[in-house]
Amino acid sequence: MINRYSMANFDLAYKITMHNEGGYANDPQDNGGETWKGVARNFCPKWAGWVIVDRIKASYPKSLNAAL
Repeated sequence: MINRYSMANFDLAYKITMHNEGGYANDPQDNGGETWKGVARNFCPKWAGWVIVDRIKASYPKSLNAAL
């Protein structure tokens, strides 16, 4: 059963997660490597969203974060 307190905790956790995992990153020190919204290419290489990310990367190679 979900109550208002557990939803409040979820909302807070979601905001924190999106702040930390909410965009594109390709940090060489991150084991996940290339990451979009918390989905790491190294761990989820068959994710359908990579097709879109790759298409955007091809169009905006120097300013990917601005494009995404």
